[in-house]
Amino acid sequence: MMHAVLSAAVAASAADFSALAVDHGVYSLVELAYGPRGRGLFVTQDVRAGEPIVVVPWSLCLVADGGAADPCSPWDAPSAHGRDTLLATQLLQALGGSLSPEAISLPEDTCRFWQKWSEMLPALGTTAHPLTLPDSLVDQLQDGELTRAAALQKARADALLGD
Repeated sequence: MMHAVLSAAVAASAADFSALAVDHGVYSLVELAYGPRGRGLFVTQDVRAGEPIVVVPWSLCLVADGGAADPCSPWDAPSAHGRDTLLATQLLQALGGSLSPEAISLPEDTCRFWQKWSEMLPALGTTAHPLTLPDSLVDQLQDGELTRAAALQKARADALLGD
């Protein structure tokens, strides 16, 4: 029974991904599926080296242009925006979440694209990126510098983006 539910969810996500690409003019030679190593994007046909497999229109892209305010390293400026938090701010704006004063106005089509895309993302805490892990797992990273960097990045994101 669980396999049937998982198969249905995978089929729905794949269909959603394909529809999203078509609806928003995204050139795509990939599909969202589960492979031997887990969930990912997989090419649907043979491709040559260097051939584009996904081309997203620039109008749909979130762009982090921090200019002079963009720190060299987010760890050196814990209260300043870096590219990661500038992009997160735009994504929150597109999803209708909290906005920071620096938020830019995004076109409606861009917001619809990111709202649909976010429905296909893995659940929070299910990926290995330190920023998405609960504190109990960050403490188990087995590398002091990585643990420190993850803690600093999480603190900076919390301070800049809030809940």
